Parts: sequence; C-alpha cells; structure tokens
Amino acid sequence: MPLRPEWLVLYGAVAVLYLFVAWREWLSLESESARMPVWHGPVLALAIGLHGALLVHGVYVEGQLRFGFAHALSATLWITAIIIWVESFFSASRGLFLLVLPLAAATALLPAAFPGAILGESTAAPLFRLHLLLAILAYSLLTIAAMQALLMASMDRRLHGENSGGAGRLAHFLDRLP
Repeated sequence: MPLRPEWLVLYGAVAVLYLFVAWREWLSLESESARMPVWHGPVLALAIGLHGALLVHGVYVEGQLRFGFAHALSATLWITAIIIWVESFFSASRGLFLLVLPLAAATALLPAAFPGAILGESTAAPLFRLHLLLAILAYSLLTIAAMQALLMASMDRRLHGENSGGAGRLAHFLDRLP
C-alpha cells in the first residue's frame, strides 16, 4: 500500500521538527541555563504528537495490525523522546536531547520506507498487544539508559583529562549538570 504524498510530507515534517529542536539545543549549549528554552517544549510536543499519529496510522491499517522493524524502532525512539521531554520539566536533562532527537528523526522516517507486514488474526488478542506495548516500553527505557551511559562515559573521559574526541561542547555542557 503506497503512502499518499501528504503522509510523506508529515513524515518529513516530524524529522525536520526533531532535528530543528536538536540543532537549537546544540547552539544553546553555551548559555548558562540548564533548562530548555520555553519555545522548545511546544515544538517538541508538536513533533511528538505528529510522530504518534503517524505511528498509529502506519500500524493500524484497515483494522489489522501492520508491524515491522521500522515501526518498532520508530515507536521505541518516540517513547524515548516522550520520556526525556517529560523528564526535562523536572530535571536538567538537555544533553540527552542531543543524542535522542536526531535518532528519533531518523527512525520517524523509517516506516515510510519500510511499511512492515500485516501480522494476521492472532494479533487481535489483548495479551499480544499488551506484550508488544511492554516490549517497546522496555526497549525505550534501555535506550535511555544507553544514552545516559554514553554521556557519563564522555564526562568521565573529560574529567580524567583524556581526549574527548570532538564532544567538547557537549562535555562542557555536562560540567554544569547538577
């Protein structure tokens, strides 16, 4: 089933919104604020909302479940972006945006290129759908843990005087995290 052009434009818009917020975060690393600028929240909310709508549109086709690796990766990074966005309201976690948002942009485009396959009648069972949801949530939390481990390793290298390998601006920002 080929996608209509307006859906392709929405896939591109989601990727552009994610990349725009990540780019602005990168430029604002040198500011003294540990919090996200006010306008980033609504733009990121729009990107997350559109991404969710595209996932629902791509996964539920004519009452059947269509799923594949592209939908799994896209849903994982979508939930990861939601969790980090909500976390940003309560703590200074801006460094994670620089790692997660470009990945979310890339994976938001994947379902347009790889639409997956219809899984069949057995997927209508509520326990199967619960299993799928819990698996995606688990992968999202694992993704956040991996991103935080990368940031911690970068900070450890910087604190011990080793070459930061081009992560100087990001490590400079991490110096100011609480």
